Amino acid sequence: MSLNSFWRTDEHLGTGCFGDGEGLRTDAEQITNALADLVASCCASSLEPFRPSPSLSRIVRQNCIESAFVDLQKGEREIARSKVGVVNHFASFRLNDDPSGISGTLSPVSAYENEATSFLSNVLLDSMRRDGFRGQMDFIPPSGTVRAMLSKAEDVLQDLVPSVWSKTRGSVYTFSVVRAEFESAYNSEAPRSFMINERMFTECLMAADTLLHESLHQKMADIRSTHLFFANAYDDIESETRGDVMVPWGKNAPRKFSLARALATHHVYVHSSLLYGSAFDRADNQGASLSFGISQQEILRRLKRALDRANFLGAALDTEVARSVFAPDAKRMIKWLESAFHAIVLFQLTDIPNRFQATGLQVV
Repeated sequence: MSLNSFWRTDEHLGTGCFGDGEGLRTDAEQITNALADLVASCCASSLEPFRPSPSLSRIVRQNCIESAFVDLQKGEREIARSKVGVVNHFASFRLNDDPSGISGTLSPVSAYENEATSFLSNVLLDSMRRDGFRGQMDFIPPSGTVRAMLSKAEDVLQDLVPSVWSKTRGSVYTFSVVRAEFESAYNSEAPRSFMINERMFTECLMAADTLLHESLHQKMADIRSTHLFFANAYDDIESETRGDVMVPWGKNAPRKFSLARALATHHVYVHSSLLYGSAFDRADNQGASLSFGISQQEILRRLKRALDRANFLGAALDTEVARSVFAPDAKRMIKWLESAFHAIVLFQLTDIPNRFQATGLQVV
């Protein structure tokens, strides 16, 4: 991938109505503010003012407001009013009780170290149990090793995909470190945060990919809250139950994905393809072990996986069933992603085949 082509693709994915994470977050928070006013009015309550985001208190606020709105739709006004009370309680959280502060720096938090982290940890556990998760998951304090690798991973992202990362990192405020069977997870019920398995911090490129992956899920949530993606007839649960997209990877594959989940995952893997394509260029010029501590063959393997998955999902979204329920905003986003992916694939077709052959891997 030529240097000019790389910078153009990186800039493409970091700008515009789907790439500008700062603008998306601002718009999404304005929607939350309007929703908060509506909820407070319906509950005959008042909301305490909040200090500037990002902060853990803001995460609690968004969770409670969105949940209270659902309660109101069900006619459960007293339950909704109690959640407004939770919002007001955390609005007055002192700065030194709020590990994420207001600087915008992505930093890990220790679960259950204060009221806000305890609240969020319980929200995550309850939500995952409702979704059927039955495995073991333990929140653990972020170690010095995790913090050091976090810094390296952010440096890698800023170096390899500067436009994408600078316009994505602000989408999330914090994350929790866990010991679990999964690698990482984003849950919309605890917005602007996610969970990462401690083993993902054993190598900087893997940690970088995980940070980008989960941050992009929040960015996609902001996109969905500010754009109309589906026709009124679309039902996400029915789409997943039917298996509108059958994904051939992961535990218990093939897995049933709804069209919305397939689009969100496609969004992630297009970006992951760019990250590993950029990492391969860097490794080819400087030596993989010198740059990232892993072999060039391993970088190629991860690049091929990201390309294959992005390509599979792109094709799955280009079907008659999908096109019939996508609203214009979704079609525009898919075209925006396709443009970036085609530029990345040109790198695969022109630069990589000989290198794949040299490492014993095949381009499919």
